[in-house]
Parts: sequence; C-alpha cells; structure tokens
Amino acid sequence: MSVTIKDIAKEANVNFSTVSLALNNHPRISSETKAKINAIAKKLNYIPNISATSLKNKKTQTIGLVIHALTNPFFVQLLANAEDAAYDHKNDLIVCFSGYKMDREEEYMNLLMKRKVDGLLITHMTNNVQEESFLKILKKLKENKFPFVLLMEDIDLDCNCIYIDYAKGEYDLINYLIKIGHKHIAFAYNGTMSKSLKKLEGYKKALKENGIEIKPELIISKSFNTYKHYEEITEQLLSANPRPTVLVTADDYMALRFQEEFRNRGLMIPQDIALAGFDDIAFLNHLKFPLTTVRISPEKIAKLGVEMLLGQIENPEAELKKIVIDPELIIRESCGVKTIMPIKS
Repeated sequence: MSVTIKDIAKEANVNFSTVSLALNNHPRISSETKAKINAIAKKLNYIPNISATSLKNKKTQTIGLVIHALTNPFFVQLLANAEDAAYDHKNDLIVCFSGYKMDREEEYMNLLMKRKVDGLLITHMTNNVQEESFLKILKKLKENKFPFVLLMEDIDLDCNCIYIDYAKGEYDLINYLIKIGHKHIAFAYNGTMSKSLKKLEGYKKALKENGIEIKPELIISKSFNTYKHYEEITEQLLSANPRPTVLVTADDYMALRFQEEFRNRGLMIPQDIALAGFDDIAFLNHLKFPLTTVRISPEKIAKLGVEMLLGQIENPEAELKKIVIDPELIIRESCGVKTIMPIKS
C-alpha cells in the first residue's frame, strides 16, 4: 500500500495540511519543520501523486524545450544544463528536436501544449530564411497567453528572451587578433544563420575601426554541411595572396573541422596558420592546440531561462524581460599569441 500525506502527518505529529505545505516548500512552514517532514517522507519512501497535484494546482510541474539539433556540442551542453535547472526547481523537462524544420517546430510546440506542459523554452530558429514563419509561431503562443522564453537570439516581439550579443563577442575577438599582430584575418560562416550575420557585423566593425581593409575574398559564406565545403574553402584560403595568418570561424565545431583539413595538409597551428572559434564547447582546452574562442555559458542561459519561464508561469501578468548576455573572450594558444609579437602602441 502506498504511503500518503496522512501517514507522514501521523508520524510527524502534525496535521496533513502542514505536511502538504512543507513538501511544497511553502514559506509559512519553518525550515526545521520542513526538514523533519522531508526526512520522514524519505524514510517512508513517499512518492507524491503528480496527477492529483496537477489537478489541484492546474500545473503539471513539467516544461518543454524545443531545440533544433545536437550536431553542435554547444546545444548538448545547453540541454544538459536545462535538465539540471528544471530538476533543481522540481520540474520535469520534455525535449523535442526540430532538425531546423519549421513544420516540425510548430508541430512539436502544439504537441507539448496538448501534453499540458506549463511552458516552453524555445531556442531561436537561426535560419534567417525561416525567421518570418518562426515569428508567426511565437505570436500565436503569445496570443494564446502560453508562457514561453526565447533563448539565444532576440526577435521582433515583446516576449521573455535571453539572447547573446554575438556582434560584440566577434568584435572583441577580432580586436584582440589585430592587437597581437594579425592583419590578414579570414572569416568563415554559414550565411543562412542570423547569429552568423551578427558575428560578421562584429568582424567588419573591428577591421574598420583598426583601419584594415575588408577583403571579400577573406569572407567565406557556405552552408558547411558537407566535407567537400571544408576542403574547397581550405584550398581557397591557402591559395590566397597574401594568405591569411588566422582563420576565424562562426563556431567551434567549424574550427575543429578546419583543423582536420590543415592537419591533412601538414600545416601546424598556429605556426603555419592560426585558428579561432566561437562558443567554447567542452574539452577545447584539452586539445593539442588549445582553441582561442568566445565563451557563451550554456549553464547561465539554461538557469536564467528556466527561472524566467517558471516566474512567468507563476505570474502571467509580470513584466516581460529581455536579458542580454555578453560573451567572454577566451585566449588560448591557437591564435598564435606565443609566436606573434604584439603591436606597440
């Protein structure tokens, strides 16, 4: 026979309403009483009746996360951190992967709402070709007063949002590379991704402010979804005159792929060509060539996102907020900092 709140109340010598409040961490109950009741609940192997709690509170203690893909290790970290943050707040997390397909994105959001999740964390649909359709989906959620938080990028909508200042992150990186002596700086990015276009803005701004000519042949836009793209661009870069002293990529995953191409051609990083990325995915500092990059904290994004979403669920009329996160420049050996003399001021 399953243990009930009344069983805990009997052993704790309190009424069952006190037990209910204590198990739900209500501020009216003292810390001492909460600790005592939670200890008894654990000893008796008490398992709360989620269905009954949901009917009473009209909440399922479940939130959804719609994410596009796990090919980029950054999003694997974001997923793990979101699960941790939800768990810390006694919420379950249901995850759906859209594969950058807009019809699937909308289908999953509708499915999660039917499953009665209390709210959604949604990573921005970064393909700028589909931004208008993505915006329509978010407007529909807002019209239905369904709680959601947009992660990673801002959008033209009054909604809760946590986004990254990608342009500033790239600007800081390029500025640093110029400071240590690089003048021929190549930039590779996926031109269909809105966040990559913001990084391109930062790249160009830094070059302009330092009086360095922006050379179209050093700005490479591809989808980068096949090995052949990396091979072609590597050949293009190495045959350029003058050849770039550093390649900056829009994310770390791309940097790792280019590193393979350089290695296959017998090139050493940073002696023959320097390399830098963006995101600071796990394990980069353990590579043979520790990668210079721009750090975005998936833990911070997930924690703030879950807290913001739960706040909106608890108080639907609360003021909507947009929080910008500044990336952090991470200097490692791949940029050539040990081999290139700094420019004297």
